[in-house]
Amino acid sequence: MEFGAELWRTDGTPEGTEMVKDINPGTEQSYPSHFTPYNWKLYFTASDGDFGNHLWMTDGTEAGTVKLDPSFATQSNPVGTAWNPFREVGGRLLFPAKYEDIGLELYAVVDATVGIDNPEESLFKIYPNPAMDVLSVAFQMDGDPLDVTVFNQLGQVVLRHTHAGGEIVRIPVANLNRGIYLLHVNTERGSQTRSFMKL
Repeated sequence: MEFGAELWRTDGTPEGTEMVKDINPGTEQSYPSHFTPYNWKLYFTASDGDFGNHLWMTDGTEAGTVKLDPSFATQSNPVGTAWNPFREVGGRLLFPAKYEDIGLELYAVVDATVGIDNPEESLFKIYPNPAMDVLSVAFQMDGDPLDVTVFNQLGQVVLRHTHAGGEIVRIPVANLNRGIYLLHVNTERGSQTRSFMKL
């Protein structure tokens, strides 16, 4: 076998079927998966044989198929823990990843020429993460009324709460199934989304 499981493209004819890029060269496997179109590009996860699964982007050409890692990436296999990671929310492509020692967090594709950032650095923090019974949402400032919505990985609403506001809001998650969820908070100061894992 000349190649392993790699990224291919086709126009439906034998002549128009060809490999886009041999991501993990030779007979090794890159196992591309989680294909998600966004802004006229295709995003997916794959392994180039170096430290597990990473985020990749392609425009359908070999030169335009690149691995996207933020400059602060320190962990191996950063996107190997989520079985269905990508969601487009508010015009940005969001996905959970472990790029730092802080654990699984929510990241966003900003622009393929710029890279990836962590969009959740201002309004609130969540803990513990993973959570078993109660997820605490800690705000930098208290007093604002807020709406909290929890989505599963299919994009379905599984919890919704309205709070008068406070420095710490506690969300009951004991009845949720194990897995990764998105917690969306809407306040007068804006909206943000973070991922968390339910044990």
